[in-house]
Amino acid sequence: MSEVHLWPTIVLYLRVVIAYWWALLPGLLMPLIDAINWHQPEDKKIKLPPWVRLLSTVGILMVAQFLAYRNSIQNLSTVIEEKRQLSTRVSALEAANRMQENRLPEQKQQIKDLQSAGPRVVTRTLPAPEPEKKCWLYNYFGMPNSRIKGAVTATAALIHCNYKIDAPYVVQIEFDRDFIPGSGIPEGASMFTGGSGKSGKTFGARIDSPPLLSNEEFVATVYGETDQYPRALRVSVQTLK
Repeated sequence: MSEVHLWPTIVLYLRVVIAYWWALLPGLLMPLIDAINWHQPEDKKIKLPPWVRLLSTVGILMVAQFLAYRNSIQNLSTVIEEKRQLSTRVSALEAANRMQENRLPEQKQQIKDLQSAGPRVVTRTLPAPEPEKKCWLYNYFGMPNSRIKGAVTATAALIHCNYKIDAPYVVQIEFDRDFIPGSGIPEGASMFTGGSGKSGKTFGARIDSPPLLSNEEFVATVYGETDQYPRALRVSVQTLK
């Protein structure tokens, strides 16, 4: 039975020895001699006597056996270290398991005490979550005032936010095409101070007073020079500090 288990080990050892021998002799020494003789004249080429070749073959075989033996020792050391670490982990798990078993009666007693004490109701009042601050933008299209020179169409961009915007503040609206600037006013405000203008395709208005209240609308009116209505794409409302 032991011979059956020993034979695979011998085969594996011989395969490792042959691999090292092949790498050192045909793979290293012989190509090295050929490389040295490549540029040498015929009378200066290295010619090894048969006994030197035999000694080289045997010597390299011994080196290959040593390297194979060293590999086996390193592998054995690795296996022993892995088993030691595994044994350490197993011991730690066993100690943790014993500690848990020792605490089990105490935990059962705590459960009994909680059951005998009756249920406890804890009521907590959480503050209502603050809604996310958002602003919405709508487009309304119509006909322009005849007093606006060059105007063919009219667009009213309506903005309202779900939070108060303190004055002074700036409203900037980006349109998809060029336009003739009109006015920008907070709807519902009987009086306000500020002004408006344009930069490229962006309409801008500054309101110094009053503040824009929550859900109160701001109306910006612009005019198109063709039959294509300018359409508001994006809006930015910011309080000035």
